Amino acid sequence: MTTPAQVRAAWKAKVFDHATVQALTSKIYDFDLQSLAEVSSAHLALTKFETEINFIQYQVQKRRAWKQSSQSGGTKVQSEQFVVTVRYILDAKMDTSGTNYNALETNLDTICGLVNSSLGITWNGTVEYYEFQLEEATIIPELLNDVPVWVGEYQFLGHGQATII
Repeated sequence: MTTPAQVRAAWKAKVFDHATVQALTSKIYDFDLQSLAEVSSAHLALTKFETEINFIQYQVQKRRAWKQSSQSGGTKVQSEQFVVTVRYILDAKMDTSGTNYNALETNLDTICGLVNSSLGITWNGTVEYYEFQLEEATIIPELLNDVPVWVGEYQFLGHGQATII
């Protein structure tokens, strides 16, 4: 059985520590920094890469599912899934030309490409296979400590091993 920590470590090593992503931002967190930053302005410093708000947060959640197997004489089969949610937050103030909006869209696409090419179909051996989110990335305007930002979000679903119990 794979743990969320193993999935997080694979994503960090193969995607977020990759030079391509580090060139976009070195501010990458494996927890929900955005909520913390709204609570305390002291966290706002953690969001700035160079001179503007520019950071990534990603979270790994594990789901377990049980179902009856009709092929195994009615025994139960347990499967595990890992949902990885990637949020990219980029400054939106003074973005009247949409430059940061378009950059955010491109940056999310870059991350998706690295998942495929660097992390691979098995997420570095932590899952059997994965799926991309079916819809396009969600990009919405929000306020982060009264500063307008673009928040782009994309999810990935990793399918772990199924075991008979």
